[in-house]
Amino acid sequence: MSVTDEAAEYQTVGTDSAELQRYDDVTLEEGKVLIYDQEDETAWIQSTSAIELEFMT
Repeated sequence: MSVTDEAAEYQTVGTDSAELQRYDDVTLEEGKVLIYDQEDETAWIQSTSAIELEFMT
């Protein structure tokens, strides 16, 4: 899936669709995973499970 702009096409899904360097994760003691935006402290996701990025490709 992609969105077409007059100048270029941008991938909207997949690991190459966005820069991921600004995001980081922390595994909590009880095994939950917290993924957060290093540039926006109000942007975060907490989950009871997660997979490594390399397994998504």
